[in-house]
Amino acid sequence: MPGPAPRPPEFRWDYAATHRFVPTISGLVINITDRCVILVNPFAVVPGCAIGHIPVYGDLFAHMDDPKGPGDSSVPQ
Repeated sequence: MPGPAPRPPEFRWDYAATHRFVPTISGLVINITDRCVILVNPFAVVPGCAIGHIPVYGDLFAHMDDPKGPGDSSVPQ
């Protein structure tokens, strides 16, 4: 019997979109973007943004032409 099908490569989602609210020991971190957050704790509300270069992932379309499965008609024969 064949084993399970290999998992396709995963897309690198925006961290802020997938982890909007993160509880920590120092309070609740609200991710606005990948660079800006707001820390909310009982004593203060502290905004913060990171500065610097954003890394570029050049593999966005790397697996675009991979076959989807055995019945994929877009695969050249």
